[in-house]
Amino acid sequence: WAFPYERKVIQAWKAYGAKTLLHICGDSSKVLHLYAQTGADVIELDHKVDLALARELVGDRCCLIGNIDPVTVLLQGTPEQVRAVSERCLELGRGGGYLLGSGCVVPRITPLENVRAMVDTARTYAVPA
Repeated sequence: WAFPYERKVIQAWKAYGAKTLLHICGDSSKVLHLYAQTGADVIELDHKVDLALARELVGDRCCLIGNIDPVTVLLQGTPEQVRAVSERCLELGRGGGYLLGSGCVVPRITPLENVRAMVDTARTYAVPA
C-alpha cells in the first residue's frame, strides 16, 4: 500500500539532488524486495531483518546500513559482544555497499564503551580479499 507513496517522495527528494535513506521499523523482510525499487540510495535495516536475506534480495541496487540490535546488543551487551556482532555484520556486508550501524535508534543511555566498540570495529575490520 505505501510503496507508490514512498517511491514518489524519494524520487521528489532525488530530483532536488538529495541522497535518500529509507528506514521502516520492525521485521520488514516480506517487503524487502520493494525497498530498492523505491530508488532509495540507502536502506537502513532494523535489527529484526536478516542481513544476509537483505543482501540477497536487494543486491547491489543500493547501500545497506544496520542492523545491530540497539537494545540487546548496544545497550545491554558488553563491548566484546558488540565487537562480535559488528564483525558478523561486516562479514555479511563484505563486497561493498554496506555500512555498519544500529538497527534503529540507539538509546541515549547506551554505554559509550559499547558505541566505541562498534565504531572501532568498523574502523579496524580487515575485509577479507
